[in-house]
Amino acid sequence: LAFQIYVIGDLGGRREEGIGIARAARALARLLGDPPNTVAAIHSNLGNLYWYIGRLDDAGVEYAAALELEQKILGPEHPDVTWSWNNLGSVLLTQGRPDEAIAQFQRSLALKPSLFEAQINFGKALLAKGYSQADIAKLWGGNVLRVLRAGEAEAKRDLAQS
Repeated sequence: LAFQIYVIGDLGGRREEGIGIARAARALARLLGDPPNTVAAIHSNLGNLYWYIGRLDDAGVEYAAALELEQKILGPEHPDVTWSWNNLGSVLLTQGRPDEAIAQFQRSLALKPSLFEAQINFGKALLAKGYSQADIAKLWGGNVLRVLRAGEAEAKRDLAQS
């Protein structure tokens, strides 16, 4: 059912229906003894749906729950945990909490430096914190700016195609 939440609610864009499936998936997971991998996936996918509809507090709760389980299951240094750090950082950044967001993105990038989304979000958080592009280039290197610009170009292309 965790995969169905993703397919229907995320890929299919039917957010409310996906949230309903997530409720059913949670009930089924409880009946099955709460398999940690399944429960973590439900939390993560439900967090995504809440993110899309602007329920940021709920998204943050779900991402934090997914992160806690993933760290227990996979270990805190596992590269797959990086997505939950990034997702949690995205919520914090959108809520106007760039200091906390920066810490989450740094954790994500420490585990998987190549995660494009975390690189973009880290750059956005630095800009939101008040760093200039020159400061960012000096302190974190030009790569952060290149990735941020690439992300902006990608977003513009996506908007133009929609």
